[in-house]
Amino acid sequence: MAGLFAAAIFAFVSWGGTAQAEPPVSVKGPVTDPGNVLGSDRAKVESALDDFFDETGYQLFVVYVKDFGGKSGFDWANATADTSAIGTTDILLAIATDERSYGISVPDGQPISDKDLTAVERNDILPRLRDEDWSGAAIAAARGYTEAAKDSSPPWGWIVFGVVIVFLVVAYFVHRTRRRYADRHPELDEHGQPIDPYAKLSNDEVSK
Repeated sequence: MAGLFAAAIFAFVSWGGTAQAEPPVSVKGPVTDPGNVLGSDRAKVESALDDFFDETGYQLFVVYVKDFGGKSGFDWANATADTSAIGTTDILLAIATDERSYGISVPDGQPISDKDLTAVERNDILPRLRDEDWSGAAIAAARGYTEAAKDSSPPWGWIVFGVVIVFLVVAYFVHRTRRRYADRHPELDEHGQPIDPYAKLSNDEVSK
């Protein structure tokens, strides 16, 4: 899976190693939290991820582990996305709470621009992770990605409006061209004389 990377250490001092490094996991749902760091906030996170899907048609998966087992956030997130067969338009946010680092795996098929991805990371995710607001980071990420996805989507309303205008203009010029052709090339009778176009109409039709 080809992914874009956004990973960082969000504290200058690590909390130290853990007893057992955690390998990439197989994601089974939108939220993977074996250590239950979210607690009662899990429902809020799941609701935010559902809203992101409803608004954009894309999915955001969030995984919480203690550490990345010596891997960078980029490598761990991408390995987990590969293991879990994450879709080509879906994003995976991995957060290592004890290691105080994170990684984001973004496939090539994701339409959000690199600039917007970086902005969400800097403005929405990092501030909350620095405060150890694990649920807030995921919720803010979902909202930030929602806005970014909307901004990157084609303006379908204007596109449809433009297509309608083009159709009407083309229809108008086709109609004018046919009228001009008919005026310059009148229908002829068997003697080669122009036929009066009103001759075929009844009196009632002519009066209309």
